[in-house]
Amino acid sequence: MENAVFIAGNVLPIFLLIVAGWLAGRKKLLTAAWSDVSSRLVFQFCLPALVFTSIYASDFRIAFSPGLLAFGMIATLLSLPLLFLLARFLLSDPPARGAFIQGGFRGNFMILAFPVIGNLFGEPGKARAAILLVGIMPVYNLLSVTILAAHSREAKAARPSQILRGIATNPLILAALAAIPFAALGWRLPAAIEKFLLYLATIAVPLSLLDLGASMSRRKLGERPAAVIMVTLYKVAVLPVLFVGAALALGFTGIDVSIIFMLGATPTAVASYVMAKSMGNDENLAGEIVLATTVASMVTIFGGLWLLRTYFPSHM
Repeated sequence: MENAVFIAGNVLPIFLLIVAGWLAGRKKLLTAAWSDVSSRLVFQFCLPALVFTSIYASDFRIAFSPGLLAFGMIATLLSLPLLFLLARFLLSDPPARGAFIQGGFRGNFMILAFPVIGNLFGEPGKARAAILLVGIMPVYNLLSVTILAAHSREAKAARPSQILRGIATNPLILAALAAIPFAALGWRLPAAIEKFLLYLATIAVPLSLLDLGASMSRRKLGERPAAVIMVTLYKVAVLPVLFVGAALALGFTGIDVSIIFMLGATPTAVASYVMAKSMGNDENLAGEIVLATTVASMVTIFGGLWLLRTYFPSHM
């Protein structure tokens, strides 16, 4: 019971913010126009500030883990083959297959895993998760653009220059890379700049979660129930079990196991809907997957963290 209360106290506030955003969306307090503006603000300023301050305030020698970085990138790649098989079995329409495959591997690590890890492990956990983000964001972007282009209604080819430009200009990656020299060499910014970045970082998670909830209020389920159920089970139930099993087998210990669990268990990123729509894939299916995986993850994240804390306390 004590473990359940501890996990609920750290996970429930995150999901309550999503519920608050959903209610505000249903009441038209947070409109689609507001979501468009707030999501750009969060992506361009607030989340980069959160990534920067998380690494900036850390002991880089402790936060940096080549093994964790390699695991995150390789595990993401290895999650794809089964998704391709499921997509071929469940869906005949290529644009729907593209949305399905992307929805099965692209997690909302920044918006959902970050605050949970921060609540559980404080600044050291956030710093370790931020550095992992440097590795998985390029993988997410490369795979998403390539898969969606291959399944596009217009059959557009993914130009390498466009993919590389998108990665090179990603604000989250740039923020992480900018923070690493400060953490590694002990450099410090003026106090006023530190406080400014902290203000931006502080609103990143609440605003992101409210926006996520509001966007869910405009989504509906029902067009392809079998595909949505299968990809949801895979994303928030199968992947975290596989990731944690592999991590334990490879000798990962401590908070790395919980971070790896969150990497697998986080629901599909809202960005997958935007990318599916812009690249000629099935945006309706992409939106259904975001909604279903987010709702299901409320159960699987709580349950998974409770199991880790109860039966593998050394990894919490």
